[in-house]
Amino acid sequence: MFRVERNKDFMLNDSHCFRGIAFDGCWFYLTVMDENKIIKCNMDFEEIDCFITCRCSTYICYDFNEDCFWATDSEGESCVFKLNGLFEEIDILNILVPGVRDRNITGISYNYCSDRLYLSFSNAIVCINKHCLQDCRMLFCCNKKRIRGITGIFSSFITFGIARPRKEIRIIHSCGRCIKRISVPSCLRVESIFSIPCRKDNSIFHFFVLFTKRNGRQCVKEFIVVDCRLHEHNRCCTKALEAIACDEVKIANCLIEESERLFQIMQTSNDAHEINEAKKALCRLIRRATKREFEIVEKLQKLMECCDFCRNIENCEDEV
Repeated sequence: MFRVERNKDFMLNDSHCFRGIAFDGCWFYLTVMDENKIIKCNMDFEEIDCFITCRCSTYICYDFNEDCFWATDSEGESCVFKLNGLFEEIDILNILVPGVRDRNITGISYNYCSDRLYLSFSNAIVCINKHCLQDCRMLFCCNKKRIRGITGIFSSFITFGIARPRKEIRIIHSCGRCIKRISVPSCLRVESIFSIPCRKDNSIFHFFVLFTKRNGRQCVKEFIVVDCRLHEHNRCCTKALEAIACDEVKIANCLIEESERLFQIMQTSNDAHEINEAKKALCRLIRRATKREFEIVEKLQKLMECCDFCRNIENCEDEV
């Protein structure tokens, strides 16, 4: 169902030890471990600015709906802090989730489609309504694994890192079903994850993983996730729409050409028979074009309901 490809690697500045990572559509933001700092970086992860904060933030995400940030700190167990664009604290959410092994949050992500927050704990992933904390849903729970970092991709899938017993990045459906596993070398430790949708193709997502190596060096690796079925669906529908557009252009060109021919005859000829024949030819063409237009409308309506490719995959099981 998903195809995952490695894209780019970015080495980070050794002067800081980073823990969390976020993106606001223009700039990257990295939290600094054990320091009240958030570093602003460009698309190549070169430092642009440094914000001094009132707390030592660990994990962070950007809220596109409210144009704010949500962050956790190293001391506030199960607390999420709302920050403005200057990283000034404007609100606090106290999270209480039954069934988690400990209350320390290990990752945070904002889901634009649902306007909710995803939180990861060491053994669980939950989805909460930021406006009603009682509206909380457990998405994944396993006492034998240690989870670190979380982000949402597409509308209903979640990507997160597992530190042990086996290091990997996992993609699951919001119902908890595992879709994809990506092995992580033993020399790397997942610190944080975030994702960006592709603006030109809704079947593609980019997700970035902040890693720490054994020697302490840090890097960000970019991955591309392609929803193969959605990608094929887009391609299939695009071809059908292109064919419909070509038919419309042909019809329009024929009508214009025949109308211009009639206009020229009426301007230059006094022969009533010739003029009437030209009028009849145009009427016949209009009738054929009308019939063809009804066929095109019917084809377009069927495509809008469900294209052939969509119908074929409805009876197929998801690939794991």
